[in-house]
Amino acid sequence: MLILAGQDVYKLTIDKLREWGHNVVTVKELGMERASDEELLEAASEANRLLITRDKGFGALIFLKEKISIGIVLLGVRLKQLKKFTINFRNLCRNMEKMN
Repeated sequence: MLILAGQDVYKLTIDKLREWGHNVVTVKELGMERASDEELLEAASEANRLLITRDKGFGALIFLKEKISIGIVLLGVRLKQLKKFTINFRNLCRNMEKMN
């Protein structure tokens, strides 16, 4: 799966997604650390990437401004819950791949 990871996503999460074979690019790797939420959403959409973030502001872009998106996963996970989350997120990614 193609994924764009926001700058607030834990490195551990990014590493695990890559370990599972996902093509993950970070906002930092793209040089977009200062980009607005709209610019990040547009970059993800243009690259056909799922956006993962911990920033709740993206919900307003999708629902209130009706911005087009491949998808957004809002991570609301504390570091101590990360192991359980990674198992659930891996299952979500597998199911999404089956749908495509």
